[in-house]
Amino acid sequence: MLLNRQFSDEMLGRKTPCAQKVISEIDKADITFFNLEAPLGTKGYRVAKPGILRAPPAVAEDLCRIGIDVVSLANNHMLDYGFETMFETIDALDNQGIKHAGAGKNLRGYERSCFRN
Repeated sequence: MLLNRQFSDEMLGRKTPCAQKVISEIDKADITFFNLEAPLGTKGYRVAKPGILRAPPAVAEDLCRIGIDVVSLANNHMLDYGFETMFETIDALDNQGIKHAGAGKNLRGYERSCFRN
């Protein structure tokens, strides 16, 4: 799912029928797993490739507020702004208590399994 502040505002405010349906399904789930398609950050440098993505770090707070438990960072956009932005993404998620898998600040972080009780 692609994220930006407009999406977050719609989800948090339940302003559209689509947002209402998505939030309703999230609320029913025991655990929610989300593919974080865009890195969250303001740092780093844009890589030379078409179709790059990035969202503001505050989106991590929005994900927490709508009930996202775990995200995957393993996708083709996580390094669109380099390692610095990927690290910023990990910090933003950690600050909100959102578990993540598929990338890390080092090999140990990358290999870490994600469990939630």
